[in-house]
Amino acid sequence: MPPLYLNPRGWRVRVAQAAIWLGALIILWLCFLAAPNFNNGPADQVVIVAAPIFSAFCVGAFEIYLRHYVLAIAQADDKIIITTLASLHRRTLALDKRRLHLGGQRHEHTLPGLAPGVDNFSSRLRVTGWRWPLIIDETPPAALDRDALFKALR
Repeated sequence: MPPLYLNPRGWRVRVAQAAIWLGALIILWLCFLAAPNFNNGPADQVVIVAAPIFSAFCVGAFEIYLRHYVLAIAQADDKIIITTLASLHRRTLALDKRRLHLGGQRHEHTLPGLAPGVDNFSSRLRVTGWRWPLIIDETPPAALDRDALFKALR
């Protein structure tokens, strides 16, 4: 059976992941591994404590995003097979189609004249019992056969 959705843009998310991890490592290096400066004032000490906490939060939040960013959707009998990103690999989920609910398409764009321009399309795939929805990026060249997915979820 042909896939209901394919997203070849997963590499863009991996680039963002690498940038976030690299930034976190640089902050950790600056805060803990660089030569100590005993002339630091109280504001510097606050930054030394707050920056790694903020970095860890950013890495953790992006890891949650990765696990909800869909790369492919296919149908197998009464299950929907969903492939998402994970920290260093991809993960495949076989979910009961009765637990899935496809939301409407969302269009995000910047106002004319603002740079860089953003023109993205996405949909949310809600899974009963999960806190956050799965993200289906429909920005070309990603291809979602919405009618076939609606039919598969019935």
